[in-house]
Amino acid sequence: MRSGRRGARRRGRRDRRLARPVDGRWQSLWKATMRLGGIFGPATRVLLLTGDRRNEAAFLRWDELDGDWAAMPGSRMKNGRDFRAPLSAAAKGLVDAQPKLGAYVFTTNGKAPISGWGKAKERIDKLMSEELGEPVTGWRFHDLRRTMATGIAMLGYRREVIDRILAHVPQKSDVTSSVYNRFMYDGEAMEAVQRWAGYVLRLVSGLHVVPQVPAANEPPVVEDSDQPVA
Repeated sequence: MRSGRRGARRRGRRDRRLARPVDGRWQSLWKATMRLGGIFGPATRVLLLTGDRRNEAAFLRWDELDGDWAAMPGSRMKNGRDFRAPLSAAAKGLVDAQPKLGAYVFTTNGKAPISGWGKAKERIDKLMSEELGEPVTGWRFHDLRRTMATGIAMLGYRREVIDRILAHVPQKSDVTSSVYNRFMYDGEAMEAVQRWAGYVLRLVSGLHVVPQVPAANEPPVVEDSDQPVA
């Protein structure tokens, strides 16, 4: 019973950190990263637009880019499998705008990928607090991944498409997805990230956005499990 209570407390803390995609904090975050500039500003915006994990994006190499896709090796992925990440026009624009100093897209010295995310987050927190007029804490870069996944669901896309974007592997208990359904959902994934980017850009521009929500029920909040992928 003790472990159950601990798990409930852990879920509660995560829920408080997870802001819906219409939450004003994410508008302030976008503005904060614009003010932050440097390499961490665009890198953080790429996380929000792609749903990539922090190190998946931080270790991105120029030779991994293939048009509107980023071919990431399994050695960098949580599930150990090679992955083709769809890049929206907005995300690709941020990537292409980085100076080519070496093998890595996000680098300050041309020799190694960026590091120091903790200090960058402290600066982003400070700038967000200035934007909102109140202290901002209690979120993680990983929450951008959850926000993106929730936004894709809010725009009406199926779980299979969201899993494709997030590089999730179906659990063995899901026989249909793990054994029988071999469709890759590449086209749907690319369409979804393009629509998500358009939604974000309209939201941060201050325009009123009315998301397209599936008619039947409220769209699901998609959690990214911290458990090992099967």
